[in-house]
Amino acid sequence: MRTPTRILRADADNIQCDLPVRTTRGQEQYERILAVAETVMARHGAHTMTLGGLTLALRMSSGALRRHFSDIDGLLATLLDRHLRNIGRALAEVPQDAVDRPQKLRAAYLATTRTSDGDFTDAHKLMVRDRLLLPKGLLNGIEAARQELGELLGPGYAAMTIDVLDMRALDGPSIEAGLAAIAAAEQDPAPAAPEFLNEAAGHTIH
Repeated sequence: MRTPTRILRADADNIQCDLPVRTTRGQEQYERILAVAETVMARHGAHTMTLGGLTLALRMSSGALRRHFSDIDGLLATLLDRHLRNIGRALAEVPQDAVDRPQKLRAAYLATTRTSDGDFTDAHKLMVRDRLLLPKGLLNGIEAARQELGELLGPGYAAMTIDVLDMRALDGPSIEAGLAAIAAAEQDPAPAAPEFLNEAAGHTIH
């Protein structure tokens, strides 16, 4: 069975991104692409983007852009991977022996994924809203890394922890209350989820 071209291109892009071969100008161009793409994708949706449109927005030639990314999926995956790495670095700064470490880890997660007014950062908006647009070959790695973070943030109920943390309508105290309710439900599955969790789950990102 032949490996799909999209997967080969994505693998090649990832490998090239890790190699220290960019000139200073090339690195500056790469960072500029990421910065602009993150903002416009978060504002308008990754599904509305094309490489052609992005080259016009960047006032860059198509060839220059394609030297860094072969398609929009690869660009989105790079943005999400970079965001996950930033979250991981923030969590790593919480000492292993910190008092109330799980709560401090979750606070670090929120600080990295939300703005000062409680909205999602552009990178996290892409994570929550647009990551499922990726083809399976690219999405699997993103989901695996997200699951690893979830295990740190809520051992034993990683997926639920991430889902609660990514309810934009909830603040830190409400999230901790929701997670405490989830933990209690693990012991006694009879109680229903708190009403504020049900209400928050109904909020969507636009």
